Amino acid sequence: MLHGDLNPGNILIDDGGTAWILDMEDAIHSWGAPLRDLAFAAERLALVPDGDRSEKLERITALCQGYNRASACPVRWRPGRLEAALRALSWRALMLLCHRERRGLDSTTAEWTKFFALWRTWDTERELLGEVDSALSRLA
Repeated sequence: MLHGDLNPGNILIDDGGTAWILDMEDAIHSWGAPLRDLAFAAERLALVPDGDRSEKLERITALCQGYNRASACPVRWRPGRLEAALRALSWRALMLLCHRERRGLDSTTAEWTKFFALWRTWDTERELLGEVDSALSRLA
């Protein structure tokens, strides 16, 4: 089972450092490889404005390690795998927006604005995501 919307707003960390995953209603509609959930969460954690680079790297690595410890289907990390998953998520989001437009369905300006803001921020945080990818590959 995948969460489907794993982002910082859906992760609660208690005083003991245990992460709790919240907001599971998308899980019943989500399918795919666990890497998709982790890539989405890593991207969102990298894009959070607070925290320095080392804190972000630590958060993302801890999330992925914890996911693998608790998962019946741990992700097998290889160099470049996280970046490839993030690229696939970006293309998927763009295709969904274009598909809605082509069918005459309303895609709000806010959705397009969010997409391009994430794209620009992702580009500026590429180095951090590369560091995460390398760190996770070393753990495998």
